[in-house]
Amino acid sequence: MKQFSGNEKTTIINFDNGKISTYARNFFKGNMAEIYKKYPQTGMNTDLTRRLPEGKVLVLMNMSFNPDMSKEMIQKSGLINILESVKKEIPFDAGLMLETFKSNMMLAVIKKEDVSSADSITKSMDGIQVILAIPIADKIKFEKLKSAILPFWDSLKNSDSKMTKGFNPIVKNNDELLVFSLSTDAANVFLNNPGTGAVHEWIQPYSKYPMVMTMNLKELFSMMLNKKSKAPVNESDKKIFDMFDQMIIYGGNFENESLNTSMEFRFTNKIENSLKQLFDLMNNVAENDEKKKMERREMKVDSVIVEDVKIDKVPASPPPPLPPPAPNKEVKKNIKAVPIKKIKD
Repeated sequence: MKQFSGNEKTTIINFDNGKISTYARNFFKGNMAEIYKKYPQTGMNTDLTRRLPEGKVLVLMNMSFNPDMSKEMIQKSGLINILESVKKEIPFDAGLMLETFKSNMMLAVIKKEDVSSADSITKSMDGIQVILAIPIADKIKFEKLKSAILPFWDSLKNSDSKMTKGFNPIVKNNDELLVFSLSTDAANVFLNNPGTGAVHEWIQPYSKYPMVMTMNLKELFSMMLNKKSKAPVNESDKKIFDMFDQMIIYGGNFENESLNTSMEFRFTNKIENSLKQLFDLMNNVAENDEKKKMERREMKVDSVIVEDVKIDKVPASPPPPLPPPAPNKEVKKNIKAVPIKKIKD
């Protein structure tokens, strides 16, 4: 498995105006490098994105791969041994999945503004829809895989397994497509979409790469902030979260002996240098944190209740009675009789 991580890695970070850009290279040698050279990438299939429903795209990952390259990687990387051992735990051949599905897939999280009253699941999730779509390559093999997986999945749901507790995805399919969702309505709408819509403009520059993923940070943080507190949003917090725009990861192409991936972290301010904005962000977070600490200290002081308590004075105990007077004792004195001499006149 270590073969998938490459031998050496390099990363370049650029602080451009309005965005932080990274370019990572993962260098391979030996069998893995030869496999990448043998199966050159042809870009990304964007057909599934044409079926996206209306609404704000919060998260989107679209990727394409070469199934023949995947099979050879499994064989030469030793992953085949792991799949063989998995057969003992699950009643189907995991390797069959590579033969059942086509070479692309899409995961999307959408926020819809107008939700049908019939779609109670989407309504309960504040308009959030989750869709995972995989095109079917061989319907016969798909039915074989489906008949093996469904009883296994049902047994998991009926057990006390933590893996499936509270997790009940909706699984729908037709002859061309398999769709996972949390809402039956969302899955049916995606399946019934003819796929003739236009590809989103922001996706087109990345169609030459095998993979692209985007996260609408501004919208996600705004939703989290509003859901976290029912009270009015703190202006200091809002100022921090309003700095974020989106994050885009793309790449997966093998060039110059390396597998390459790029990432862009975009700010809403497209003019100012991203390094300065990063420092401003850290300063704002520190100031906001100190401000909250001060407010908590003030709340503790205000919560202290001071009352004047009057304490009645306890009267002093009366003094003890005086001791009785000592009895009189006669003192005998030695008196000598002195004769009185008569004096003649």
